[in-house]
Formats: sequence, C-alpha cells, structure tokens
Amino acid sequence: MKNLHSFITEDNDVFGPGTDLVVSLAAVLIILIAANTNSFSQKLEEQNQIIVSSQELKIKNKECEEDKREFENTLQKIEDDKQELENTLQKIEANKQELENTLQKCEADKQELDDIIKDNEIGQVDIKDVEKNQMEIVNRIAANYNRKPYKIDENRYGISINIYKKNDIFIQNDVTIQRISFGSHILFDVDNVHLKENGKQVMTTVGNIFKQKLGVIKEIQIQGHADPRASRKFSSNLELAAHRAIEVFKHLQDLGIDPTKHIMSATSFGEYKPVQRQYSDMKYNSYQLRQDNNTSTKRERNRRIEIVLIYRRTLKD
Repeated sequence: MKNLHSFITEDNDVFGPGTDLVVSLAAVLIILIAANTNSFSQKLEEQNQIIVSSQELKIKNKECEEDKREFENTLQKIEDDKQELENTLQKIEANKQELENTLQKCEADKQELDDIIKDNEIGQVDIKDVEKNQMEIVNRIAANYNRKPYKIDENRYGISINIYKKNDIFIQNDVTIQRISFGSHILFDVDNVHLKENGKQVMTTVGNIFKQKLGVIKEIQIQGHADPRASRKFSSNLELAAHRAIEVFKHLQDLGIDPTKHIMSATSFGEYKPVQRQYSDMKYNSYQLRQDNNTSTKRERNRRIEIVLIYRRTLKD
C-alpha cells in the first residue's frame, strides 16, 4: 500500500502542482491537533487532581474544626477546674486563719491556766490586801475634793471634783487591776493635747497618791481614748489620744514616778474601745461602735484617759 505522501504526490488528475505544501500543512495540523489533545488531557488530569486535593482539604479542615472544638472544650474544662481549685484554696486559707485564731486563743487560755496553776502551787493571792489598797486610792482621791465616792455598782465608783453633781472620775476595781477613768473635759480642751491647769492639778493629786502605793503596784498603763468625731488638728483620733496619753505619762514622770524603776506605758485606742466595749466581746463590729457613740452623753464618756494600775500578787502566808 502506498503511503499518503506517495499517493498525494503522484501525477494524477486530482492533485496538481503545490501538492507538497498542502501535505506539509496537513501534517502540521495533525501534529497540532494531537498536541492539543495531549495538553487537554493533561489539563483535565490536573483539574481532576485539584478537585481530589480540594476534597481532601475539606475533609482535613472539617477534622481540624472538630479538633479545635474539642481543644476549646478541654480548655474550658481546665479553666473551670482552675476556678474550682481557687475557690477551694480560698476556703482552705479561711479555715487556716480561723484555726490560727483559735490556736492563739488556746495559747492565751493556756497561759492564763498556767498562771492559775502557778498561783495554786505557791499560794493564793491575798485579795483582801489588794482590795484594801484599791479602796485607799478611791477614798484618797475623793477626800482631796472633799467628796465621798459614789458607789455605782459592785466594785465601781464615781467621784465628782467640782460643785456639780457629776462624776468626773470613774474607778473600777477588779481582782488585781484597777481602772481609773478621767473624763477628757477635766484634763484637756477640745482637740488639744496639753493638760489644762485644772487637768494638771488633778493629775498631780492622783500622781502623788500613786507614788505612795508604788510598793504594791506592779505596772501603770496610761490609755488614751476618743470618740469617732474627726479631729481638726490630727490625722486621726488614734494620734490625738496617743498624744494625750503621752502628756499624762510625762506629767507623772515629772512627779517622780520613774519608768526605769516602775513599769509605766502610754498607749492609744483612739475611738475603737468605747466604755461599753468588753474585752471578752470577740464579735464587736462597726455597727456596735456607732451605737456606742450615738448620743452626746456616750461620746463624752468615751473621750477619756484611763490609768490602769496592775497590782502585785500579794500572797497569803
């Protein structure tokens, strides 16, 4: 069989001159068609691969979203567990503080019990001797103002130092402690920390009486107290009351009570220990503080200097 080129190039009636050019063009066309067909097939294959890859990516993306949600859920659970642990820790800290407070109270009770046991081992405190010295101080202070002490209740007395029937000095006698409370109106002017002349006379009188009893007095504590009304001269009532206590301390020192020989201190409670507050009241709060200062009479009583005398433990034979 003759090939295409031979057939076309033969001299016949169908193909004339220039037949070679036509054949070449046809061949080129056939090559181009074959090339385009291959290119199309290749592109189609590539497109199919892209589609497959896209589908795979969608599947992987879906899996990633699920993993992300699972991670977020896990993270939220961790946060919830963290908050629960923090709440538990706060409760533990609160319980720890409560236990520490209880332990401190137990230690104080133990110390008090040890003191009682010690007293019982070496003898008993001669209460009558202490009471005798306490009443001598009460009567001597009153006698200096030509008064008799007014008995308010058991072991509590009031003394007026002027012509008005008003108790300016309150004295409370306990087992080994005597509290002598001086109203601030007889010692200091309002918002002032310097003893006024009448105050100096009062402190001179009681100071000289104390000097005669230093043999039976173990310690002298001078405590400053105020009401809640703000001071105009000092940053706080704690500071005001402290200066007043120190002023009384210095006056007693000048009278001859030597702190190097006889323990004497000056402290301030500010407005935080009104007359009505008891040492045993562990639940005292700001509401009670306001109630204890809600009248002018109460506030006047709370503005005071207290001198606390702690007596030596005189033992029976």
